[in-house]
Amino acid sequence: MRAILAFALLAAGWAQPRYERSERLRSLQIAFLSEQMGLLPEEAQAFWPIYNAREAALQKNRQAIRDRLHQLEARRSELTPEAWRDSVSALYLQLWQAEADIRKAFHEQLKKAVPPEKVARFYLAELRLLRRALGEAGPPWDR
Repeated sequence: MRAILAFALLAAGWAQPRYERSERLRSLQIAFLSEQMGLLPEEAQAFWPIYNAREAALQKNRQAIRDRLHQLEARRSELTPEAWRDSVSALYLQLWQAEADIRKAFHEQLKKAVPPEKVARFYLAELRLLRRALGEAGPPWDR
């Protein structure tokens, strides 16, 4: 029965392979950010390579933390509850500190690539995307 439902969804176009969904979402995200920032073509040429490098660095950091968390999970039975708690807390803090460091480093590059007003618009657009992804409406002035 499950296979029939999956086939029916694919045939109806409701289900897409993961890669196609992620590519479609990425295209929508690029269009949204470009529109919100009001990027000119020459600004877009300077902005998107920096943005892509920033996203790759953030993803690499998150993957490294996930890998370390999986290693920690595998050793959980060997650790005291205190050691486990402290290790998880340390990984959490490392993740956010590294995220902040990456964002700060790329902020400087973004300011050189596009006007500061558009960098600010980018940050606001990113927050809007996050709120939408989480299903939050946001403040009335931002709707």
